[in-house]
Amino acid sequence: MSDRPNSQGSDTTEGKKVQQKPLNGELAVDIIEAIPDGVVMVDIDGKMTFINRAFEKILEYNGNQIDGQE
Repeated sequence: MSDRPNSQGSDTTEGKKVQQKPLNGELAVDIIEAIPDGVVMVDIDGKMTFINRAFEKILEYNGNQIDGQE
Protein backbone atom coordinates (compact mmCIF):
# COMPACT_ATOMS: atom_id res chain seq x y z
CA MET A 1 0.00 0.00 0.00
CA SER A 2 1.26 3.49 -0.87
CA ASP A 3 2.07 6.14 1.75
CA ARG A 4 0.64 8.86 -0.50
CA PRO A 5 -2.87 10.30 -0.01
CA ASN A 6 -5.45 8.60 -2.18
CA SER A 7 -7.71 10.41 -4.63
CA GLN A 8 -10.38 10.99 -1.97
CA GLY A 9 -7.96 13.14 0.06
CA SER A 10 -7.46 10.62 2.86
CA ASP A 11 -4.07 9.63 4.24
CA THR A 12 -3.86 5.87 4.62
CA THR A 13 -0.34 5.81 6.10
CA GLU A 14 -0.11 3.07 8.72
CA GLY A 15 -3.84 2.42 8.46
CA LYS A 16 -4.79 5.90 9.65
CA LYS A 17 -7.57 7.70 7.85
CA VAL A 18 -7.57 11.47 8.06
CA GLN A 19 -10.15 13.47 6.19
CA GLN A 20 -8.80 16.68 4.70
CA LYS A 21 -11.06 19.70 4.76
CA PRO A 22 -11.13 22.03 1.76
CA LEU A 23 -9.62 25.47 2.30
CA ASN A 24 -11.97 28.39 2.43
CA GLY A 25 -11.30 31.09 -0.15
CA GLU A 26 -9.84 33.65 2.24
CA LEU A 27 -7.38 31.17 3.78
CA ALA A 28 -6.32 29.97 0.34
CA VAL A 29 -5.60 33.54 -0.79
CA ASP A 30 -3.61 34.20 2.41
CA ILE A 31 -1.50 31.11 1.76
CA ILE A 32 -0.91 32.01 -1.89
CA GLU A 33 0.04 35.58 -0.93
CA ALA A 34 2.60 34.22 1.55
CA ILE A 35 4.39 32.14 -1.10
CA PRO A 36 7.68 33.83 -2.05
CA ASP A 37 7.33 32.63 -5.66
CA GLY A 38 5.25 34.44 -8.23
CA VAL A 39 1.82 32.90 -8.71
CA VAL A 40 -0.61 33.73 -11.49
CA MET A 41 -4.01 32.13 -12.00
CA VAL A 42 -5.72 32.06 -15.37
CA ASP A 43 -9.21 31.11 -16.40
CA ILE A 44 -10.10 28.56 -19.06
CA ASP A 45 -9.70 31.23 -21.75
CA GLY A 46 -6.14 32.00 -20.64
CA LYS A 47 -7.03 35.35 -19.06
CA MET A 48 -5.30 36.29 -15.81
CA THR A 49 -7.67 36.29 -12.85
CA PHE A 50 -5.23 36.57 -9.93
CA ILE A 51 -1.59 37.36 -9.25
CA ASN A 52 0.12 37.33 -5.87
CA ARG A 53 2.38 40.05 -4.45
CA ALA A 54 5.55 38.14 -5.33
CA PHE A 55 4.46 38.05 -8.99
CA GLU A 56 3.85 41.80 -8.86
CA LYS A 57 7.28 42.43 -7.35
CA ILE A 58 9.22 40.08 -9.64
CA LEU A 59 7.69 41.40 -12.85
CA GLU A 60 6.95 44.94 -11.64
CA TYR A 61 3.31 44.34 -12.43
CA ASN A 62 0.29 45.80 -10.68
CA GLY A 63 -2.57 43.47 -9.74
CA ASN A 64 -5.02 46.22 -10.61
CA GLN A 65 -3.78 46.02 -14.19
CA ILE A 66 -4.70 42.37 -14.87
CA ASP A 67 -8.43 42.85 -15.49
CA GLY A 68 -8.67 39.72 -17.64
CA GLN A 69 -5.49 40.23 -19.67
CA GLU A 70 -4.17 37.27 -21.61
